[in-house]
Amino acid sequence: MMKTARSRLGWLASGGKQGPGRRRVLASVGWAAVLVVGVAGGASGNASPSRLSSQARPGSRAANPVIVSLTLVDQKEGHFVDTPGWLYLPIPGKSSLLVAAGRTDKGGRLVLTAPMSSLLRKLSASNGGWLNLDLLVGDARFYVYRSVARKFSANAWIGTEDAGGAVDLKPLVLAPDAPGVAPTSGKRKPASRFTQSAGRSASCTETAPVTLASKKLPTPVGELHTRAVTASFTYGPTAGSTVDTAFTYGTSSPWTLAGTTNVANSIAAATVNAPTNFNELFKSSFRYVKERTFNTCYGYRYTIKAKKWLQAKLVDSGPAVDPTSNCAPPYNTAAHEAMFNGSFTRNANPAIKYVGSVSLAPFGVPVSLGAASGYSANVKAKWPASVVLCGDTGPPSSSQRIFAG
Repeated sequence: MMKTARSRLGWLASGGKQGPGRRRVLASVGWAAVLVVGVAGGASGNASPSRLSSQARPGSRAANPVIVSLTLVDQKEGHFVDTPGWLYLPIPGKSSLLVAAGRTDKGGRLVLTAPMSSLLRKLSASNGGWLNLDLLVGDARFYVYRSVARKFSANAWIGTEDAGGAVDLKPLVLAPDAPGVAPTSGKRKPASRFTQSAGRSASCTETAPVTLASKKLPTPVGELHTRAVTASFTYGPTAGSTVDTAFTYGTSSPWTLAGTTNVANSIAAATVNAPTNFNELFKSSFRYVKERTFNTCYGYRYTIKAKKWLQAKLVDSGPAVDPTSNCAPPYNTAAHEAMFNGSFTRNANPAIKYVGSVSLAPFGVPVSLGAASGYSANVKAKWPASVVLCGDTGPPSSSQRIFAG
């Protein structure tokens, strides 16, 4: 059974004809085909939309790999049907590149696919292979924005480590006051069908992002805990941090958190050698930029994003509290604690996200961003001698934080 979203959403009750995207169905409606169009550069580097194709489910080997998928819902979990979604890659000094576009199906599902073109590969090279993309989904009344980071690996797109590498955003709420939601104010109405002609003639296009302010801000990248044994923490030579994005749609509108970016540029390795009885948080300098972007369908938006790791230097930024009290009960069980003979190096698996750790007060914005730097070949901690360690959420090899016993 299908009803209009207007019957459930008061903010769509201002009148006018029902257009694409304002219908919704209950969660019991199953899968249906999704029209998607992948847009990417060919060998020449020029962007051109591919032909429309029908895709039933993400993950099909027969089509381009899925780069973003989601379910678009209202506050009462009704699904938005036939609502357009657009995925762009901002390019400094140039109009944003349309990477993929599509429409939600009868279950509210949006599945966008895109190949890894030579142009996208080139544009991702300076950021460790990561693309920081802008997703907009909505109709002529409202839209929702998300900043999404993607990397192409083993013939598939992957998301950030804090999301477990997933490309699915799961339920995305399109409703007033929800994070990243704004009133549509562009001059064009989102088209009911996508153009198949080349280049910038797609119905919703974007201007080049305009830089309004740029700040150098300290950002947490990790922590280290010792007791009877020394240890070291290394960040780099390639950055490995996922940082929240701040979003608003007007100079007097509230700011919200709306997705993440991944910073992975290369400088040099920064290492801190810690003495015994050490419990400190490390920060490093990142460049944050406030930008204004205009979309011909959805209007102006403002974002603040982490853009670049600036300096191969780690600064002790104060004590990192040890909730385990040096691996005291209940953290001295096999579920949390381990004895390592010789040495132990942690260089894999996600780490804690430092929520609200990057204040945007220097921009005059009353919002703080979270940052996470998962353990990897570029983010690692090493205890060089036999040591007893414990983790807060599991054993030291996979826990979010590691403490010394």
